[in-house]
Amino acid sequence: MAFAWIIRYRPQSIGFPMSESLVRPLHRAFRQVPWSRSDSVDSKEFPKHLPFVSNVTNRSIDAIFWSLCISFSTHSSVRTQRQHLHLSIQMESQKMAYQMAKARKGQPRNTAHEKDDIIGYYADEDQTALIERAKDTNQVMSLCEPYPPCLKSYTELRKASSERLMALRFVLTFFQIYLKDLKVQTHHTGSVLLVRTIGHPQKLSVILPLTNGVQDETTDVERLNVLFKGTVKDRTLLAKGNILLIKEPFFEEAGDNHYIRVDNPSNLVLLADDHVAVPQLWQSRDNYSALHWKLKGNAALKKEKFLEAIRCYERGLSFVVTDDTALKNDLHRNLSAAALQATQYDLAKTQALLSISSDDDSDLHDDKALLRAGTASYKLGDFCTAKSMFERLLNISPSYEPGIQILEHTKDRLTEGKTGQYEFGAMTIAAKNDFGEYGSFLRRTDIRPSKIAGRGLFATEDIRCGEIVLCEKAFTAEPRPKSGPSKPAEMMDLHNNSKHIGSYAALFSATVRKIVDNPSLAHILDLHTDGTRESQKTIPLVDGLPAVDIFRVHSLLKRNVFSFGKHAIVNTPPAELNKIHETGADAVGLWYQVSHINHSCIANCHRNFIGDMMIVRANFDIPKNTEITLAYIEHSPLPSVQQEEFQMNWGFQCTCNLCISEQYITPNTKMYKHLVDAAATFKRWKTHPATATEVIKKAQELVDTITPLYPEYEKLPRLGVTDHHTMLMLIYKSKEQFDLMALNARQVIRDLGFILSVNGNDINMDRTNGIPEIHVVWALLFLSADTFEKGNSVLALGYCDLAEEIYTILNGTKIGFEEMQKQLDEIVFSMQLA
Repeated sequence: MAFAWIIRYRPQSIGFPMSESLVRPLHRAFRQVPWSRSDSVDSKEFPKHLPFVSNVTNRSIDAIFWSLCISFSTHSSVRTQRQHLHLSIQMESQKMAYQMAKARKGQPRNTAHEKDDIIGYYADEDQTALIERAKDTNQVMSLCEPYPPCLKSYTELRKASSERLMALRFVLTFFQIYLKDLKVQTHHTGSVLLVRTIGHPQKLSVILPLTNGVQDETTDVERLNVLFKGTVKDRTLLAKGNILLIKEPFFEEAGDNHYIRVDNPSNLVLLADDHVAVPQLWQSRDNYSALHWKLKGNAALKKEKFLEAIRCYERGLSFVVTDDTALKNDLHRNLSAAALQATQYDLAKTQALLSISSDDDSDLHDDKALLRAGTASYKLGDFCTAKSMFERLLNISPSYEPGIQILEHTKDRLTEGKTGQYEFGAMTIAAKNDFGEYGSFLRRTDIRPSKIAGRGLFATEDIRCGEIVLCEKAFTAEPRPKSGPSKPAEMMDLHNNSKHIGSYAALFSATVRKIVDNPSLAHILDLHTDGTRESQKTIPLVDGLPAVDIFRVHSLLKRNVFSFGKHAIVNTPPAELNKIHETGADAVGLWYQVSHINHSCIANCHRNFIGDMMIVRANFDIPKNTEITLAYIEHSPLPSVQQEEFQMNWGFQCTCNLCISEQYITPNTKMYKHLVDAAATFKRWKTHPATATEVIKKAQELVDTITPLYPEYEKLPRLGVTDHHTMLMLIYKSKEQFDLMALNARQVIRDLGFILSVNGNDINMDRTNGIPEIHVVWALLFLSADTFEKGNSVLALGYCDLAEEIYTILNGTKIGFEEMQKQLDEIVFSMQLA
């Protein structure tokens, strides 16, 4: 009750006026959640994402609820508060269930499903309505305790079990377990589980698992959840009647929900129904031909069930007779077409090349095969091989229009990669709709051991200030949702007690799938993880499947992902920026080369994005063999806050010149208290506008107090007063007090570490310790306008050129510079306070 009183009557105690109309209904709903199962609760009506737990008192429920209110009290919109609170309630429920399940780890699975219930739950083949309903629910991907993929083939497991059981005179095919043998929260190492699907599979979104009911030979039934497999359109991996071998199964219990979960994709093997391991009762007596499988594959391909088509063509190839070259080549070509649509480019390329006839016996269909092999190479970023394939294609069919067009595109990609010259205007327009296809310009950098930490990225030649250091296409990227689910997606890492809201779960899924589908891209797995895993540059194939450790992928994503939804500061309205920040709906991506760049608060480079192309430009001249650095996060005037974030997210403490010089600013110092006061004052002005007179008085008081506390002799940034000098600059501009405006403009430039000096009409800017921000561009434009009004057009042009140069570094391109100046005029107009 005491906390409820604080929320209602002292909202400032938790950061915002959290209205009773928001809190009370949520509290009632939180209390009414059936945390423990009772006879009055219908399990079919109970939402699957909220597990049942037992022994939960109202007092403990209240404690969780009010603590969540505190955690999310900083979000400014009521809708955002509600979304984050709902998500956190959901996570708390799953955490409680997870902890209770861990307490039962190793105990027998003691509750079996009724077969009729399972069949009833998976009865609907048409899942359009289910998919639509899922869009309005919290879509959650959850991760359990990490475990590696099984690196033994089932033939090895069979051999091992025979040796182990020979003394007992048992003759078993595998070291096989049954559903009744499963133990809670246990990874059953060295065991295999043979099951058959009994319902119609469900796959309701990209991040949710592919799921179905399964039974074993004893007719016992259970639910099976498979991550990173299947699509909403193509769920045929778990189609009714399929026979599955689950290697080293993991059985999870979440309250009263329990199921087998397959996280690492290679741990699940789809067996042909005539496979020797399949029980005789389940074996098919149909003796299908290669032609049958080809026709069945063609039908699946027409329905856009690409994974099913791949399986059919592969089965056909296992039946084809050696001398039937035409049918064999047809199967290879069609398999290539299906694999290309399924984004399995390695397979598409291999199968296309297998279908090409020898030079002495050219096939009329070789042009299709070469087009597919070249397209697969193009999609893999291997533009040299793609060019070779397309040129070979045009030698066979010189007028083949698709080949002519894609060869030109391929040459464009090679030119981009060689020269770093891009059509930035066209790229910007295209990025509004989708991520485009471009070549990566990487030749000015390479990866070497770093004195900062681990590996780093180094300049292979001298790079001038403002020049492009590199442009890189993302390995994977997920855009900011334009529309769709009203509630943000979330990934819960229950083992590490962390969560990721927004596009991260979709990026995680896309990255795992891309690596699994294309093992030739295994180099991405060599990126820095949490330090507990050995370096990995190749992916082992086990039973024909790439054994990708999805927990390794999660670990490297956490440390290497870039958010790029809010970086185009100039071209994104402030209201939209706030919306992006609040909902956690930033676009996110993974870049291989850039991920090797180490951090420095005073970095020599700055990044920005056009779609999923990252553009990195030099903040100042970079000599050959210099290590490239970027600032990982937005700068904070409170060094301890930044260091905590570095340690939490990347496991390091920054030792750049700025951080070393600010070590004395600790929470118990006067300087720290002044900085906190300054930040709080500026934040308050955003939500509760003050008069110009009040702002000028308070801002001037703060900068006069804080500025002398910075060590001037080091000429380092003074981030604690930048916002206030910017505010003073804008207000004096709006009041047409141009001398004071110019004075504060120079202070803004100095605050951000740039040392500006003017000698006649020559401007010199020392950028050694400079941090490029949009405020510097504004200040330079104001100085340009001021000097022009005073009759010095040459100096005015110099300031304007500097502003454009820093804008280009910030924005990646010059596009939008004039529009930004108009926006600046609007900002100044809005600053005309009473």
